[in-house]
Amino acid sequence: MEIGSQHTGGAVANTFADESQSDQITLFLKQLDSFERAPRTFLKSWKNTQEAEYNSTARIFFDEGQFPAWLVYFLTKNAADKQSHFLGKAELRQFVNALEKQSVKSRQLLAARVGAAIPPKHLEKINSLHKRTITSFEMSSNSKKRRRADSTISENSLSPDATPQSAHGHHSSLGRTVQVRPDSAASSNCCVEDERVPGNASLEQAERLFPRDLFNSIKRYPDPRNKNIMVAAVLISFPNEQCQMSLEVTEDKVQHLARDLFDARLEVKDGFRYLRSGRTKVKPSPKLTLTGCERNVLSSTFGLETFRGIEASSRYQHEGMHLWDTTDCVAMVISASAQEGAVIYMSLGLWEGIKISNKLFQ
Repeated sequence: MEIGSQHTGGAVANTFADESQSDQITLFLKQLDSFERAPRTFLKSWKNTQEAEYNSTARIFFDEGQFPAWLVYFLTKNAADKQSHFLGKAELRQFVNALEKQSVKSRQLLAARVGAAIPPKHLEKINSLHKRTITSFEMSSNSKKRRRADSTISENSLSPDATPQSAHGHHSSLGRTVQVRPDSAASSNCCVEDERVPGNASLEQAERLFPRDLFNSIKRYPDPRNKNIMVAAVLISFPNEQCQMSLEVTEDKVQHLARDLFDARLEVKDGFRYLRSGRTKVKPSPKLTLTGCERNVLSSTFGLETFRGIEASSRYQHEGMHLWDTTDCVAMVISASAQEGAVIYMSLGLWEGIKISNKLFQ
């Protein structure tokens, strides 16, 4: 193996030179075994790599092995540079330092081999990270006009006394009103002004769309067109070319869903709900909105198709650029009364929302 300067670094460089590239690849890929989420400096490092010299190691890994190989190099160097101590850190730091002493050609070969050796199970996770962060960032950078338009959407563009429309464009015949601020990357809050969701979604289609636990949590109402048929309390509306799904859940499922989605502890006493925070109890007055949903429960709670809809929303992609581990794309409005249910609403991508609405409101 060709080393740029073996007299500098002495034993470290010689040891590194004696290692086969297969051993080096194995050491690189070890970082993926414990990879759960990207460090906070991830996006900044990626941006810096785009402007780095062609012979810098980060740029070489990006050019030769594309994003997956660059991420493996970034995770390895980030671990070596950490202030905290862990078993094998000294060896890892020596490995990274010795890598800089290799020739450009040798590092190019290594980068290409690292990219090709990434196991499929890790590659899927890496590609998902790329989609929700790098792709979102590039789309945002190349669409300044769209970003400005999103950021100027009025919070109350859906008026308080407006009745949302169902997926077919007609007013809900159940007669209850939901106010929703549109999904916007620039807006951090949405609100639902009524505890009940108008909607006449097909129960059969809702059962196919949602996992069993969530499906069993959704309230049912008689179909106003046929009292002998029950429908699901699910609404899909399209304010300002955005998509919002709202669903009403039964009172007995509120505590369970609040805990699973938001890690929120709700308690019931004398017919009233409270949000427990340490020794403090917060009473809704008359309602309380929970936001900051755990990202890692979205797919299992709402189902893969709905999760993909959430993932496609501009808000979710905006959050992904910041590498947040929670999302405001999902929120839950609860009432102080323990006899009332709650409303869960989700921001969806427009086209994904249209596809879902076509199924629910056939």
